[in-house]
Amino acid sequence: MERTLVIIKPDAVLKGLVLDVKTRYILQEMKLQRSVTRVLDLHTASLLYAEHRGQFFFEGLVLAMVSGPCHVMVLSGRNVICRVREMNGPTRDAPSGTIRGDFPSAGGPFNIVHGSDSPEAVLREIGILFPKLCTDE
Repeated sequence: MERTLVIIKPDAVLKGLVLDVKTRYILQEMKLQRSVTRVLDLHTASLLYAEHRGQFFFEGLVLAMVSGPCHVMVLSGRNVICRVREMNGPTRDAPSGTIRGDFPSAGGPFNIVHGSDSPEAVLREIGILFPKLCTDE
């Protein structure tokens, strides 16, 4: 069983979309291991997006992540990293039927959802947001 980290971002939380988005993953037989609503601080958001440091969009991305509460989840299931990313859709011009396509965001650095892009990112991101989960195994 593979794990992934999903963040329902502040833009989606503000719009009341947490249950709608969460339900999509659960209906695809993904198991919810951890789930919490929290406000990220600048340090934590900067760590999450550290690989983008130096890019023109880094500061806006970090500020968008700390603009309000987000809902953070650890999901598990068969091929869950790839399946979540397919369900999320691309960050730009997402087609209908994907989470980003069906629930448009304010645009720019704001989008509805984040999903880890690799097994290495999963470990790093879970370590940042759920450090105890990494030490329990």
